[in-house]
Amino acid sequence: MNIKNQVTSLETSKKLKELGVEQESIFFWIQTYDSTLAPILNHSIARAPSVRGDLYLVDRSPNGRNYAAFTASELAEMLPSCIYKGENRYFKLNIVKYDDVWAVCYHWHDHDLYLPNGNKLLVEALADCLVYLKENKLI
Repeated sequence: MNIKNQVTSLETSKKLKELGVEQESIFFWIQTYDSTLAPILNHSIARAPSVRGDLYLVDRSPNGRNYAAFTASELAEMLPSCIYKGENRYFKLNIVKYDDVWAVCYHWHDHDLYLPNGNKLLVEALADCLVYLKENKLI
């Protein structure tokens, strides 16, 4: 499987950074010498894919142009197992796959707190849920 299918897309990574998600991941999207963006392993100095084999610093500052490329495992750890809404109401995290589409949602009896459109990539389905929770100030 291509690494780009195992980490959040650049667009999603930018959105998560805008929402204040801590930029801690084993992968980062960085800009290479030819201005392309590529996910690389997170090291203080990382070898980016390039013809010349140039080294690039991963800028972890809040205004850095690098974005954490989260894995599904990292995102799952960020999501709460339950979200409490009112007295004796708590929505439990559900991660399910229907056919070839992943859905990550919070459910309480017959009610959904978040019901996604679903995504073919688990990592993007998890990210969509985290974006929803952050945008709606549920976490």
